[in-house]
Formats: sequence, structure tokens, C-alpha cells
Amino acid sequence: MREISLNLLSLLLVGFSFFMARYFNNQVLPFLAFDDLTQFVYLPSGIRLLAVAIFGWLGALGITLGWIFCHVVGGEKTFLECLFIGLISGATAMASWQIWQSFLKIEVDLDNLTLKYLLYLVSISSLVGAVVRYLYIASVDPLAQFWPILTIGLVGDVTGALIVLYLIKAIAWIWNSFSEKLR
Repeated sequence: MREISLNLLSLLLVGFSFFMARYFNNQVLPFLAFDDLTQFVYLPSGIRLLAVAIFGWLGALGITLGWIFCHVVGGEKTFLECLFIGLISGATAMASWQIWQSFLKIEVDLDNLTLKYLLYLVSISSLVGAVVRYLYIASVDPLAQFWPILTIGLVGDVTGALIVLYLIKAIAWIWNSFSEKLR
């Protein structure tokens, strides 16, 4: 029972975090949007990477839940569109993680993780995400332009992921500095 509760809590935490990152992107940074799904800085891409890195497939499902929150709370798209985009988004992040981990022989406990390897992960995830995003947009709008959507999506995912990852690193550094002073 405890494991089910922890899994449910993890799922809700990932979903809420993804929703809040997307809400922040749409409400605070709307001037960076190219269209509804392509932005010059896309903070949810960092949440996607963290979710699958920490929670695995549960994180990927949490991303889907986050997209459902976007529909229910934010009124974005239809329920089925949000469900479909969420499933694709979570699966894409998980596939990128799996490719990265197997290609670079990254250990499960991330002992051999370096900044260079982390940048490879961000690049792989961003490229796969940008291509899949374009394919989705092209399926909805056959006149969608390939290069602007791909380029802006790639840049947005890279910058968003790096901002989120470095923000977490800065918070951890501040926390450690603060806790050392309390000792």
C-alpha cells in the first residue's frame, strides 16, 4: 500500500511540475512563443528529463498527467489532444533517456555522469523532441514549415532544459551553503 501511495504521489508531483512549467512558459514568457507548441525557451523540456531520470516510466506517465492538467485547469486543447501529446512527450523523453544511457554506457546510479554526457542527453532529447513535435504539427497542419519549427523547437528544448537543470543545481548549492551555516 505504501508503494502505491509513493507512486501516486510521484505521478502527481511530476504532473503538477510539468503543468506549472508549461503554465509559467505560457503566462510569463509568451513573447518567446513561435506557436502553441514551439517556443524559444521551453522549460517543460527540463522537467521531462528530470522526470524520466528520477522516476523512469512513472515520470513519463506523469508528463502525460501534466498535459491532462493543462487541459483540465488551463483549458488547453481537447482532452484527447492533451492525452496524445502527453503520451508522445513522455515516451519521447523516455526513449531519449534510454538511447543516451545505453549509447554512453551510463551507470544506473549515474556515477560516471559528466557535464559533457549531460549535454549529450539534452541534445538527444531536444533533437528527438523537435522532430516528433514537427511530425505532430505537420499531421495537424500540412502546410507547417519544417525548418523554423525544428530549429526553434530544438533551441527551445535545449535552453529550457539547461535553465531548469542549472536552476536546480543553484538551489542545491544555496541549500547546501545555508545548511552548512546552520551547523
